[in-house]
Amino acid sequence: MEKVEKNDFGEVQVEISEDDMEAYITLTPEKRDRVFQMDELKILLKAAGVEYGVLEDVLQKAVSEKRYYEQFTVARGQEPVDGKDGWFEFLFPIHVDTRPKILKDGSVDYTSCGQVPSVEEGQEIVHYHPAQKAKDGTNVLGQILPGRNGRDFARLRGKGFELSPDNLVYTAKLTGKATYQNDILNISAELTLDGDVSYTTTGDVHFIGDIRIRGNVLSGMKVTSEKGSIIVDGYVEAATLIAGKDVVLKNGMQGNGQGKVAAKGDVSGKFFEQTFIDCDGNVAANAIMNCQITCGQDVKVSGRFGAIIGGSVSALHSIETMVAGNMAEVKTELCAGMEDNLFALLMQHEKSRKQIQEEVEKILDALKKINKILETSPTPDLQQKKLKLTRAKIEKDTRLNAIMKRKQETVDQMSKTNDASITILKRANPGTEITINGKHVSVQDEITGVEYRRRGTGIVSYGLE
Repeated sequence: MEKVEKNDFGEVQVEISEDDMEAYITLTPEKRDRVFQMDELKILLKAAGVEYGVLEDVLQKAVSEKRYYEQFTVARGQEPVDGKDGWFEFLFPIHVDTRPKILKDGSVDYTSCGQVPSVEEGQEIVHYHPAQKAKDGTNVLGQILPGRNGRDFARLRGKGFELSPDNLVYTAKLTGKATYQNDILNISAELTLDGDVSYTTTGDVHFIGDIRIRGNVLSGMKVTSEKGSIIVDGYVEAATLIAGKDVVLKNGMQGNGQGKVAAKGDVSGKFFEQTFIDCDGNVAANAIMNCQITCGQDVKVSGRFGAIIGGSVSALHSIETMVAGNMAEVKTELCAGMEDNLFALLMQHEKSRKQIQEEVEKILDALKKINKILETSPTPDLQQKKLKLTRAKIEKDTRLNAIMKRKQETVDQMSKTNDASITILKRANPGTEITINGKHVSVQDEITGVEYRRRGTGIVSYGLE
């Protein structure tokens, strides 16, 4: 680097770099035994304008080692450090690769492209990191070199979130789909797909909230809503639908013996054929054909020609249909209420509860005795034993709470079965099998308008006319 401002003090020459960030010194004594003093050299440096960044260890070494007739750096300035701009840290993926995955064997997994970034209510989704101030520098002349402060950015626009008072933390106000595009952040409770769900368009669909499908769901596909409902405007083929709430089919489902529906809420559609259904709520349709259905509430098949034909339909409370079976006497199983093993399960829960409760009481008695002894003779062994027993009680309490919860769930199920019924409003065809609370009866001849209930040890039928 070109040197300027050369200062000649006879036996000492001082030079300052063009950018004023370094100073150099050359010692040129007339005699080799000349000894320079530190204070002497500092005064000369100051006279040359060097006010900052003197490297005293270097200068001391040059003096002690008599580094004469060579130039060395004797001072360095401090470069300014620019501040960093503010930035947003997104705590959910804003760039999702929707391309199908190439498997090791070279085949393509088209089911992997339907993942949707989702967040839950109360989840922190964005952190803003404010801009940092610059650190000023100083050249060897002692002049301040200002740095550039970082820039702050405006708050994100959008909906479905709230901002902390310090404007640093963005939190989701609802559970749903999170998107960030064109500097806009949106949280939506519903995922809407305008076309079909297929291998070539969406792949399998997995979303935390509600899913609305404007088209059809084709065979082999899987649609999962962890905490919401699934609504399909078109038809569903041999696909799998799993919902944390309801499944609503505006048309119907031809499962071809492979289609499955699982819901924590209700399931409804115009028709279900060759489909497996498992739901905690109700099932409603205009026709159910050759399906395997397990329902936690009621099954209702309505409409002018509403019928359950073939397969097996089980509801914890009631089944109501216009027609059961057909003239070909195809086997059609209708089951309402609980199986006998439900009562046995309740007894098992009660037995487990009593056993653990007795163990808890023994632990409490032991703790009572230990606490009494500790009042007068506290020893490490007793303290350790007390700790061990306390931990055991906590574990027993946890198990007891779990058993009580399962027992209550069983009781709730049994309460729904007290008035379990199967109602066939128009016609029950031969081949129809009726089971209520573990008791069974077969329809041998066509019956018009009938309701079945369990009474005592058997099933009673009531005419509806």
